[in-house]
Amino acid sequence: MEMADQPSNPPTPHLTVSRAKQILAHRLNIDARHLDDEMTIEELGLDSMVLTEFVVALENVIGAQLDTQLLAERVTPSMPLQALLAVITDAVERAVEQTEVAS
Repeated sequence: MEMADQPSNPPTPHLTVSRAKQILAHRLNIDARHLDDEMTIEELGLDSMVLTEFVVALENVIGAQLDTQLLAERVTPSMPLQALLAVITDAVERAVEQTEVAS
């Protein structure tokens, strides 16, 4: 894991779309400003390995595990980045709520 993906101390349960985009850009080795919200997952070159690394990086930032089954059901190669980020932020909110309930 690279330093940019390390959680702050302590992990923050809040994740903005902008921060998620930065983490994804880091995984793709590009500047976040070059991520076009209308580009599809396929056009961005997001394969299952990069998506898995992205999810793990997000989990490290928020300090909770995302529902990967839910993500697998909702994410498609033709999905635009904007929709992917909406799915991700929804999954983060759910994970944080479940973590808070379990505590």
